[in-house]
Amino acid sequence: MRCRLLRRASRHLLRLTLPVAVLTMAPASAALSSASGSTGDKTNDGTSPVWRGGPFAFQSAGTPLAELLRDFGAHHGIPTVVSAQVDDRFIGTLPPGAAQTTLDTLAERYRLSWYFNGQTLNIYKASEATRRVLPLRYASPRDLLAHLHDAGVLHPRHCVARAIPATHALEIAGVPACVETVSMLADYVERDARDQQESEETIKIFPLKFATADDTRYFYRGQEVVVPGVVSVLKDLIQGAGPLIATSSTTDATGAAPRSRTSTDVGFAATSQTGTPRFSADPRRNAIIVRERRRNIPIYGDLIAQLDVRPRLIDISVAIIDVNASDIAELGVDISGSARLGGFGTVSLNGPSSDGDAGTFTTLVGDTNKFMLNLSALERNSKARVLSRPSIVTLDNMQAVLDRSVTFYTKVSGEKVAKLESVTSGSLLRVTPRLVPSEPTGSASDGSPEHAGISSEQVMLTLNIEDGGEVRSDRNLRNEVPTIRNSSISTHATLQAGQSLLLGGFVQDAQHEHERKIPLLGDLPLIGRLFSSTSNRNDSVMRLFLIKAEPAAVLPNA
Repeated sequence: MRCRLLRRASRHLLRLTLPVAVLTMAPASAALSSASGSTGDKTNDGTSPVWRGGPFAFQSAGTPLAELLRDFGAHHGIPTVVSAQVDDRFIGTLPPGAAQTTLDTLAERYRLSWYFNGQTLNIYKASEATRRVLPLRYASPRDLLAHLHDAGVLHPRHCVARAIPATHALEIAGVPACVETVSMLADYVERDARDQQESEETIKIFPLKFATADDTRYFYRGQEVVVPGVVSVLKDLIQGAGPLIATSSTTDATGAAPRSRTSTDVGFAATSQTGTPRFSADPRRNAIIVRERRRNIPIYGDLIAQLDVRPRLIDISVAIIDVNASDIAELGVDISGSARLGGFGTVSLNGPSSDGDAGTFTTLVGDTNKFMLNLSALERNSKARVLSRPSIVTLDNMQAVLDRSVTFYTKVSGEKVAKLESVTSGSLLRVTPRLVPSEPTGSASDGSPEHAGISSEQVMLTLNIEDGGEVRSDRNLRNEVPTIRNSSISTHATLQAGQSLLLGGFVQDAQHEHERKIPLLGDLPLIGRLFSSTSNRNDSVMRLFLIKAEPAAVLPNA
C-alpha cells in the first residue's frame, strides 16, 4: 500500500516542482574544468542530487555568488534556483573537489541552506528558513512521515518534519522549497486518504423529532391506507418507485391511486446494484438507519433534516344536517337555481337528477355563527335536525377520515355453502387540508372589495363525501336482500378565516306515522280505536354537510 502511494506521490511531485531557472555557464577564463573524470558522488542518500560531470574549479575577483552557484549546478547537470536574497560576491579560488563537498563549503562560508526536491536544487540564505504546521484530518501523521522518508523529500539539516504530540498535525521546518514540496505531498496524501475513507461504507442513525420513520397504516370500511414514512420517501426517491400514498384497494371513484406495500419494504432495500444506499426504520426509536458511502452521508442528513419539520395542526369540524326540503328556503337556499344566503355567500346549484333529487350544490358560508342561529330556529320548529357534529384535529396535508355508518349482515346461500355478508352504509367523509400562504395585502381571492386588504392563512380542502342508507320496501323484505342507496361528492375548496363550506342537496323520502288519541279512552281494549286515529305523512329531507377548517392555535414554546 505504501509503495503504491509513494509511486503516485512521486509522479505528482514531478508535476508540481518549481520552474527551472535559465542556466549560465562559467566563462572559460574563470572556470577550470577537467575534461574527464568524475566527482566520486555516484551514491545518493535520497536527499542529495546525483552529480554528473568532472570536478568544478572556479577563480574570481568579485563574481556574484548566485551566478557562481548556477554555473556550478549547470556543470553537474542539476537545474539550480537561487534565492534573490543571495546577493554576496565570490572572491578567491574554488579548488576542484567533490561536488557535494564544494556545495557544503560554499554553504558554510556564506551561511546558505540548500534543498533538492528530486529535480531542482534550491539555494537560500539560512535566514529564509521557516516553519509551517499542517493539520491533518484523514491521514495519520506517523504514516505521512513514513511516506515522506520513503519518498526522499526530507533532509536532516535543511528539511525536517515531525509529528506534534497530542495533536493530529505535522510540523515542517526548512527552506521555502522544502516547505512547499512537503505541503504539496501532504495535501496529496491527505486527499488520497480522504477518498479512501469516504469510499468506505458506513452506517449512521438519524433520530426523528416530528416525522415518522416507518409507514403508518389505518383501516376504514375494509380498506387499508398506508401513509409513507421518511424511509419510504427516501426509497422512492432513490429507486424511482410509484406514488407516495397507497391503499390496498384499486382506484376508487374519488380518483385516489392506491398502491399496496409489503412488510419487506420497511427493511433494507434489496437491490443488486453496487453502491446503492440502503434505508431502514427503527420504530422503537423513530429513527432512520442509513447505510451508504461516507461521502454521501451528509447529503442524506441534510435531506432528512428538511423532511423532519414540525407540522401545523388544523381543526376540522363537520355538521351533518337534515332539513325538510320544503323548508330549505328558510335557510336562504333556492334549490331551483341560485340564492343569496343573507350575506353568507352565493349558492350555485346543479340541475335536478334523473331520479327526482335536487342537484347538489356547494357554497361558502361567510358567517358561520349566523347560519347556525338560523338552523337552530328550524330545529326548534322540528323542520331541521343535526344528526352529528364530529370534529377532529389533523396534521397539515394529512388525510382525516370521519365515518358514521351502520353495518348489517345478510345471508347468502349457495348450493352447498351459506354465509353471512356484511353491508355497510352511512356517511363517510375524507378530507385532506392543506395550509396555503396568505395572499398579499390589498387583493382578494374572490375579487370582492369587502375582502381586500385582508391577509390571513387559508386552508385548501380536498373533500370526498359518501352518503348512503338502506332503502326499505316490501320487495326487499320479501327477498331479504337489502338495497343500499349511495351518493358521493368530490370537490376542492379554499377557506379563509371564519368561513365554512356548505354542500349537499341529496333529497330522500322519509315516511312518518302519527297517531292521535283521547287520553285514557284511546287505550281501552276493543273500543279504544273509536277514540284514536292514525295518519301517515311522507316528508322529503335534504342532507347537508357544513364543514369548517382552520389552523389550530399555536401554543407558546410548543
